[in-house]
Amino acid sequence: MSSVKPYFVNLFVWIIIYDNMIGVLMIPFVLLPSLSGYSLGLLRHIGVPELVQNVMALLSCANVLISILFIFENRFHIVCTYSWKSYWEPCSRYWTVAHYIYAVLIFVPWWFFVPDPVEAKKKVLEQIPCLPQYIKDGPIFVISEDWTYHLIALVSFLLFGISECGFFIICLIFSIFQQVRSKKISRRTFQLQVKFFMALMIQMGASAFALVVPLTYGWVAILYNYYDQMYSNFVIVAETLHGLFSTVVMILIHHPYRAAFFNKIWKRKKNEKRGSSRFGTRTISVAPTQN
Repeated sequence: MSSVKPYFVNLFVWIIIYDNMIGVLMIPFVLLPSLSGYSLGLLRHIGVPELVQNVMALLSCANVLISILFIFENRFHIVCTYSWKSYWEPCSRYWTVAHYIYAVLIFVPWWFFVPDPVEAKKKVLEQIPCLPQYIKDGPIFVISEDWTYHLIALVSFLLFGISECGFFIICLIFSIFQQVRSKKISRRTFQLQVKFFMALMIQMGASAFALVVPLTYGWVAILYNYYDQMYSNFVIVAETLHGLFSTVVMILIHHPYRAAFFNKIWKRKKNEKRGSSRFGTRTISVAPTQN
């Protein structure tokens, strides 16, 4: 468990950054199915450009997914005993850096797709004519009129990460069963590894599910030219709750975190009871006064 703690910290740092970007700093108001909208958060009031805000939010989301991938790579490094693993270990650092660089590079071309703001806003209002007047008067920013590159870049990034994650999961499963068959590990160690692996799968799967599924609606709405502001707002709300959901899952799944959490609550309640009992049993002496 101790070997994976730094990777958990890395994951939750990026989750905190992403949640604060969506829920505090940016607060996007999106106008699907167009790639447009405007922000309502703090960054808008200090003059940060809309495109920079969008890239920062999506980049932090990408780093959350990368952090999940790194956790499985760490388990591969710790658990697996393949003979060819020695060739992988010298390349793992370059592999790690390459993912962060790739996550940045896919957003660089976005600056070249930004259309003329006045004409682009007119096309958005023609595409979605039923908007209320306060939205029409808002500072609508259009990321791009052609979403082809954006869709291909983000979906390919996601699919490539899923394939890498699947590779490490398959390697872990085969290695664990291979070790127990060859009696390199005891039955007790095998049970502990399987238990931790299943807990890790549930935690990472739940985190990725809560992150990707709401965003999937956005791409479906774009592909089918579907507009429903209620669903679009729900997507943003769901994304802001991702961090809370991931934290609750981690506490419930992993016994050390669960024990520490409930032990902290139990101690706090115990101290409160002790404090109240002391106050209740305290004697108060009143000296007589002379008139």
